[in-house]
Amino acid sequence: METMLWISGYSYSATAFHRRCGGLNEPEHISSKYLIEKLNEAHAGNTITSEQASATLDAALIKDYHCKPYNKSLNLGPRNRYAVFAALQLNR
Repeated sequence: METMLWISGYSYSATAFHRRCGGLNEPEHISSKYLIEKLNEAHAGNTITSEQASATLDAALIKDYHCKPYNKSLNLGPRNRYAVFAALQLNR
């Protein structure tokens, strides 16, 4: 149950972030199914931490959902993603 709640929250957060940064249009969303598939591809049969899951999902999202401000040339890592999100919130 905890895992499903975590996945659901991550899906909601990732969808909101990628809509604001231009990587996803309404009514599209980043589904829990997509996230679970990415985690299973990378970690099949292993127990992982939420930190490991976040790193795996961040890498998958960067690859599959191209955000304008989340450009590799800006050298933004997972921790800076939230700074970009906060900046986008302020510019609404």
